[in-house]
Amino acid sequence: VMNPQRWRNAILRDWRVLKLAPGEHRGDLDLVKQAVQQNGHSLGFALSSACEDKHLVLEAIQGYGSALQYASPELRGDKQVVLEAVAKDGLALQFASVALRDDVDVVMAAVQQNGMALSFASAKLRGNRDVVLTALERNGMALGVATQDFRSDRDAVRIAMRNNVQSLRLANPELLREPGIILEALSCNGNAMQLAPLQLRADRDFVRQAAARNVWSLGFASAELRRDRGFILDCMAQNNMALEFAAQELREDPSFLLEAAAADSSPRRCQYLRSFTASPTVRSSMDQNARFAPRTWTKEDSAASRRRRSNAANLMAVSSSPSLGLAGASTVRRTTETRSR
Repeated sequence: VMNPQRWRNAILRDWRVLKLAPGEHRGDLDLVKQAVQQNGHSLGFALSSACEDKHLVLEAIQGYGSALQYASPELRGDKQVVLEAVAKDGLALQFASVALRDDVDVVMAAVQQNGMALSFASAKLRGNRDVVLTALERNGMALGVATQDFRSDRDAVRIAMRNNVQSLRLANPELLREPGIILEALSCNGNAMQLAPLQLRADRDFVRQAAARNVWSLGFASAELRRDRGFILDCMAQNNMALEFAAQELREDPSFLLEAAAADSSPRRCQYLRSFTASPTVRSSMDQNARFAPRTWTKEDSAASRRRRSNAANLMAVSSSPSLGLAGASTVRRTTETRSR
């Protein structure tokens, strides 16, 4: 059995020892304070009498706002204490009293720190426009916990998708039929195209505008458009990489590659096209202007060509996977870009 001094020394070395200490030490405000200075969550091991001390609770939440959960009911209803807690961790709002979760000042401070703190606000404040828009600026997915009318609010949806394009999944489906909403989302993430209705993904003018904003959006265009020679050539005029998302028969069609080279015989275009074929075409601009035209095509060139096409295919496969979604596609995209370099 340890004597009091040994308990004190052990707690000063490791705040977790407080959990095992006798009640006399867990109720010692001076000792608990020193444990709290190591880690605010040590307040959870103190006696209830210590959790009623305002100064001690304020000390605990300085390091961890969530330590508010260990405070007494009276202090969880103290506006000063709760404001300190949510300023450190917005999600600490869940431990505040019911009255303070309906207080505009407290909830606003919480959502400014973490937009998802909106989920712990009262129903009334989850419908407060200023509070909701502030939350959406911090975390677009807070659209899912705001009142239903915000899912049809264009301004709210725009703010949410600028923060997190996946928040479009939470918006009213009618808004996704508006080209302007999708085009704006594409400026943030090309994979937002998969959220557009099939009718828009088959619309030539819309898809051309989408590709101009983000060429990766072509990966979600209709199969018919990705097989259209003229359409792919138009998109390549904006970005050569549009060819990556064309139908396989176009990417492997030498006559189409020659047609693309004839439309733009710049060294950059020809070098890009040359990587799609292992068979040199005599006297074509593709071979004349490509960076490696003077030398013989090698196995390394063929491997690079296959790798480029494989990376594009993998990206589209992962992007369409419900289990990975847009975040997985973004990861693959970064990996693809790194490998290509």
